[in-house]
Amino acid sequence: MSAFKDLIRNRNISLLEVEALLNIYEHACALVDQDDEIVLVNSAFIELTAFTREEILQTPIQSVIVSKRAENGLVTQTILRKNRAALEIDLQKEILDDKKNWKAFTILQKSPTAGTNYTDLQTYLNSYAALIETGEQTFRQFCQKGLEILERVFHFDLLGIYFQTPEGYQVDQGLSQQLLHMPDTFSLLETKSLADYSVWTQGTRTINILQRNAREQQLNTLITQRIATADDRSGFLLAGWKELVKDPTLLAVVESYMQLFQHGTSLYREQQIRNAIQQEDRTKAEIIKNLQDNIEEGIVFVSPAKDILSINQAMERLLGYSKWEVQSLSMDDYLVCSPHVSDLFAVTFDKREEKMEEDCSLHRRDGSEEAVKMRVIPLDKTAANSAFVIFIRSTRELDGLRKTVKDLEHQAALGKSVATFAHEVRNPINNMVTGLQVLQNLANGEETQLDIINRMMNDCVRLNHLMDSILSYAKPLEKKIKPLNIDLLLQSVIEKWDAKCKRNHIEVVYQCQQNLPMVAGDMRSLEQVFTNLISNAVEAMKPQDGGTMAIKVEEDHAAIRVNVSDNGPGIPEEILRNLFTPFVSFSLKGTGLGLAITKELVEAQNGEISVESFPGGTVFHVTLPIAGGDNP
Repeated sequence: MSAFKDLIRNRNISLLEVEALLNIYEHACALVDQDDEIVLVNSAFIELTAFTREEILQTPIQSVIVSKRAENGLVTQTILRKNRAALEIDLQKEILDDKKNWKAFTILQKSPTAGTNYTDLQTYLNSYAALIETGEQTFRQFCQKGLEILERVFHFDLLGIYFQTPEGYQVDQGLSQQLLHMPDTFSLLETKSLADYSVWTQGTRTINILQRNAREQQLNTLITQRIATADDRSGFLLAGWKELVKDPTLLAVVESYMQLFQHGTSLYREQQIRNAIQQEDRTKAEIIKNLQDNIEEGIVFVSPAKDILSINQAMERLLGYSKWEVQSLSMDDYLVCSPHVSDLFAVTFDKREEKMEEDCSLHRRDGSEEAVKMRVIPLDKTAANSAFVIFIRSTRELDGLRKTVKDLEHQAALGKSVATFAHEVRNPINNMVTGLQVLQNLANGEETQLDIINRMMNDCVRLNHLMDSILSYAKPLEKKIKPLNIDLLLQSVIEKWDAKCKRNHIEVVYQCQQNLPMVAGDMRSLEQVFTNLISNAVEAMKPQDGGTMAIKVEEDHAAIRVNVSDNGPGIPEEILRNLFTPFVSFSLKGTGLGLAITKELVEAQNGEISVESFPGGTVFHVTLPIAGGDNP
C-alpha cells in the first residue's frame, strides 16, 4: 500500500491503472475523493457487498460503511450489503496524498462465518471431541446430536439431512435445523455428479437443484456431504451460509467435521450389519442347540486331535455321563468299545472319507453295555484341521421291536394252530360224551361206575367249554357298530342273571344316570362283555356265600362309563398285572380267556377297559364312545 501511495502522490498513474492495482489487492478496497465519495472499488469489494460498480460509485462512503459507538466506548464498523445482512468489519483508512484529497478504505472481515471465531481452537477441539464421543443408542439420535454440534460451532444458516427413497431423496423434517426454502424432494439424477464432499459458492456454475435453490435464495456458500444410513440407504448432509466463505482454514475445518459425521453414520450402518449378523448367528446357534437337545440320536463333537468337545442331552442319557464330565477326554476313553472307535473309523479320521454306519457295543457308566449304530462325519472334508461329528443311535428299542414282532408272529402261528387243534378236538369230545351217556345207561345204578362216568362227563363238558373259548378268542371279530341304549342292554343282561344271583345270596345294585346319550357299539359283543364281567363277579363272591354287585352307568366327557364292582376277596397282585393276558385266570374253574376276549370286544367298539382291585373288592371300568361325531 505504501508504494501505491507514492504513485498517487507523484501523480504518475491514471485512474484506470489505479483500478487495475486495486483488483490485485486481496482485501476489499475503495478509493474515496475529497468529498468522501467512492471513486473506485476493486473486485473483492464488489464480491463482498454484492453491489455493482454503477450502484456503488459516486456514493458517499458513509452510506456503505457505518460506524457505531458501543456503550463501552468502542467504535465498531459494519459494511452494508445488497440483499444480505450487514457484516461487522475491521476498517483501515489510508491518506494517499499530502492534501488529503484521496483516501483508501480497506475492509477486513472480522469473522467469515457470521460470528464464528475459528481462531478459538479450544472451542473447535471440544466440539470435535463431542462429535467423536456421540454414542447415542440409535442412528437418528446420533444424527440429531451431530447436527446440534455443527450448528453450535459453525452457525450455519442452512442445515439438514436428505435420505434416499425409491423415488429420489426426501428431506427428514425431524433432522433439519433450518432448511430455508430448499426443496422437500429431488431426484437421484440431481446428485449423480456430486462428489462425496463438495463446496459450492456464489458465482460458480450450478449443476443441481440444490445449488440452483441456493443461488436463488442468495445463499453464497453451500456444502454437501454424502452419508450412509443405518438401513443401507444413502443420504446427504446439507449445510450453508448466506455469506461467501473462501477462508481455506475454515473450510478445511468444516470438511473435517463433515467427514467425521459421515464416518459416524458409516459406523452405525456397520454396527447394524454386525448386529444383524450376530443375531442371525445367535438364531442359528439356538436352532442347532434345540436340534441337538431334542434329537433322539446321540451327538458327539470331536476335535481334530480326537478329544471330546461337546455332547448333546441324548448322549448324556445314553451313556450316563454329563457334558462337563467328558469335555477334553480322549474319544476312545469316553466311547469305550472293541475295536476302538478311532480304529473302527480310521479311514474317516485319516482321509476324511465318510463311512457307513457300524454296529458296536458301548460301555455305559453303570458298567452295562449299550448296542448302538455309529457314524462319523467330518465337518469340513477339505480342511485338514476341522472337527468331526459322531452320530450314535441306540438299537435297544429296535431290537426290542424286532423281538416283539417275532413273538407276535409266533403267537399268531400258535393261535392258528391252537384254533385248528380246538376245532379238531371237539368232535372226539362229543363222541366221548355220547359214549359216556351209553355207559351211564348200562351201569344199572351202580354208584361206583356212575361216579366215574359223571366225573368223566364233567371233564368232557369242561374241555368242550375250553375249546369253545379258544375258538371264540381266535375267531376274527366282526363289528356291527350302531347306536344303542346302554341302559336297556344292561337291564336285559342283569335280568338273565337275577335267578342265579338270588341262589348265591348276591344283591344287585343298579344305578343309571338319567337321559344318557346313545353309545356306539355292537349289541351281541357288548352283551358278552357285561355277561363275562357279571359272571366273574358272581364267581368271586360264591366262596363267601354272597355279597353285593354294583353296576353304575354315567356320562364321562364324550363317553359313557360303566362300572361293575363286587365286594369279593379281590385279585392277587401277581395276577392283576396280567389279568387281560390269555390263559391267566384267578378262578380255578376259569379258562383264562374270558377277560382277554372281553378286552378285545371292548377295544373293537373303540372303547377302553381297566380294573382296580384291593382286599375286599374289585371294580371293572368300561368306557364306550357316544354315538355320533367321529365314531364309526
